[in-house]
Amino acid sequence: MRYWVYLLLFGILSTACTRKKKEDNNLIEFIPQDASVILQIQNLSNFKSDLKNCAYLTTFKKEGGSTLLEMPGGLLQEVDSDSSATLSLSQRDGKEVMVLATFRASTRFSEDTTLVTSLTSITVEGVSLTQYSRDSLQLYSMERGDVSLWSEDPELLARLANQRSQPTPALDQLLKTANGRTSATLYRKGAQDRFTRFFPFVEPESNRDSLAPTWQVMDINLEQAAVSGSGIVSHPDSLPSWGSLFRGTQPLENRLAALAPLDADALLSFTFDNYTQFVRNQQNFLGEGTLQEDLFSALESVGIIYLKGEEVVVLNMFDSAALEAFLGEDQTGSRQFQGSEILTLRNGDFLSIYFKPIISDFNALFVTRLENQFIFASSAKSLEAVLQAFNSGAVYELNPVYESSSRFRSREASLEFIADAKGMKALMETPLFNESGLQESTPFPSGFAYSGQLVSGSDYYFNNMAVSRIGKPAMRYTTTEVFRLQLDAEVATKPQFVINHRNRKKEIVVQDAENKLYLISPEGKILWKKQLDSRVQGEIRQVDIYKNGRLQLAFTTNEQFLILDRNGKEVAPFNMSFKGGNLNPLAVFDYENNRNYRFVVSQGRKVFMYNSRGQIVKGYTYTEAEAPILRAPQHFRVGSKDYLVFQLENGSLEIRNRVGKTRIPVEQRFEFSENPVYLYRNQFTFTDNTGRLYTIDTKGKLSASRLNLDALHRIDATSKTLATLTENILTIKGRPITLDLGVYTAPKIFYLYDKIYVSVTDLQGEKVYLFDSQTNSIPGFPVFGVDAISLDDLDNDRDLELVTKGQGQDLILYRMN
Repeated sequence: MRYWVYLLLFGILSTACTRKKKEDNNLIEFIPQDASVILQIQNLSNFKSDLKNCAYLTTFKKEGGSTLLEMPGGLLQEVDSDSSATLSLSQRDGKEVMVLATFRASTRFSEDTTLVTSLTSITVEGVSLTQYSRDSLQLYSMERGDVSLWSEDPELLARLANQRSQPTPALDQLLKTANGRTSATLYRKGAQDRFTRFFPFVEPESNRDSLAPTWQVMDINLEQAAVSGSGIVSHPDSLPSWGSLFRGTQPLENRLAALAPLDADALLSFTFDNYTQFVRNQQNFLGEGTLQEDLFSALESVGIIYLKGEEVVVLNMFDSAALEAFLGEDQTGSRQFQGSEILTLRNGDFLSIYFKPIISDFNALFVTRLENQFIFASSAKSLEAVLQAFNSGAVYELNPVYESSSRFRSREASLEFIADAKGMKALMETPLFNESGLQESTPFPSGFAYSGQLVSGSDYYFNNMAVSRIGKPAMRYTTTEVFRLQLDAEVATKPQFVINHRNRKKEIVVQDAENKLYLISPEGKILWKKQLDSRVQGEIRQVDIYKNGRLQLAFTTNEQFLILDRNGKEVAPFNMSFKGGNLNPLAVFDYENNRNYRFVVSQGRKVFMYNSRGQIVKGYTYTEAEAPILRAPQHFRVGSKDYLVFQLENGSLEIRNRVGKTRIPVEQRFEFSENPVYLYRNQFTFTDNTGRLYTIDTKGKLSASRLNLDALHRIDATSKTLATLTENILTIKGRPITLDLGVYTAPKIFYLYDKIYVSVTDLQGEKVYLFDSQTNSIPGFPVFGVDAISLDDLDNDRDLELVTKGQGQDLILYRMN
């Protein structure tokens, strides 16, 4: 089974499209005229990460399938880019040939240069190409303007260089319009290429040879737990197809899942608001006359339930009198079951005759009725199973397969299917699927829900398709893994949550060992990556410098002070570089909570305070300390007064006011520990490297106490809670708990929904612990993790999530149930 099959099954065209950037049109010029499949990728590096981290594709590959990363020629394995790209497929001498076009400035070959055994320059048809060789792999590349082109076929590259031309007007218009919020956009030409068979909803096999080519477009969305989307296909009225069966009719809401048994393998349904129009479409589709009966004139939907190797057909009528009379004449017997009458019928082939091709080879020997729904089966046993499930409430709506696919489906559709892996095997035997080109050996990994919809218009069809991981009902008081995402390199910083200002939910920001910064969705999708010069210092702060509700990310690296917008773009003028580097983490002060920010960058002894326009704040006097500053300056508010606190390498503690003047003089010098200063019980609280705890009140009174802390102790504090860790003794609000022997991260206090949580991570045992304020262990812990955690409610449902580092490149998100 070719890798294209699986892309072609999951396509999408968003109705809210955005115009592609003008510069991306340069890539369109290098699409071969005979290309039958084109993949327009928003960001090649992100797309490759999506492919690598998609749980479905990973499982699919393990079961013998292939993905784009295993395509012939090794294009996506060997070539990378942080820009957009187009991947084109053509047929040359019966062989699939690929061309990858990217922007030269950000394109790179495999960073492991030892894999390339030879690199030579060759000339083909007068065009200079570079040939890369390794074992049996040979790739060729050339550059044209700001575009890099790659292919395993040198003649095709040469032809593109000599005969560059624009696509057809119809395709050109489609290529310039795409939804930039999805992983990629797929375009394919109908009827004239062998990939047509992978679109069962578009064209029946028997008619394809006579059809004119049409371009189909779809946006592909790859998530950690799903491959999903919707698509659009333009089709002339004269062309028969599965979609054409519903042309001129309106889709209706389908209630088959409220009737089908909970343990059904698959559901397939068809809806229309005009039976007469359906019959006309049916005649055009089949190319032959069909029967039309008044007894079906009130029909709204046809549904097929696949149940334990048998089929059950459901007709939903808004007026049942005619059909009821017909069945009464055809019955040969009846009996009662759980309050419903089951009729035995004389002639069972009438549904296959009247509803060809959506029903075939079906023997309707038994029928029962539930309200306006007539339920047909070949055996009474199947009808009894449907009635029993309906009466007990054990219906398909409660099936995890149905629930897992719900967010990918609309309420109304002309055609819809929902299935698990077993159900897909059954669907492959139906007329809708058995001409699709999918082989019997095609893997349908278990543990996933498969769903699709088609909505017919006058000369186009919309379709929604998805493969989504089946969610398992979580037991209360457990902690379950939501996803495990692999970055491009080892996780280097503690992941943290940031707010998505569009929906007020949380996302994850983290950096890897190659200094790439990532923004990751709650579903585990990498939204963007940005290459930085060095490691982010401390935590990233969110600000709203324009005071319009849109949040930015503010931070320092070793040499830079940066603010990035929602899309990872630098916000001018906040891309400042500092010669000599060695910056402390960024401090952000908002004295009145009115978003008049003060950004404080400290470098050695120097203090730089900027306003929201990136200008040095005039009137601030503490611009140079008497000794290097140890860590990020801190701001505290007590009553109506502001206190700016600086810890210096020489042991000085500077407590100053807004303009930099000394507010509380502190004469004593300290051997500061690795812990910052906290405002605990309205006192400035910190420790030295002997474990002594110091407090200074707002009048300058200094107190010291012994808490039996060792030199490597760590603390955290809020206004009313103090947590300390010394060796393996964790103390929260004065209550100690002895942990297993290990090496622990500093305690971290979280206050969420009026409850205090304290976390530590055992770096040797690779366990994350979570306690309440009474030192009671939170149910479901410990969990696996190798670094400190961030804890918050990502989706505002009051179930908390935590994110931590796993082994190597792994990032792990857990949910507390």
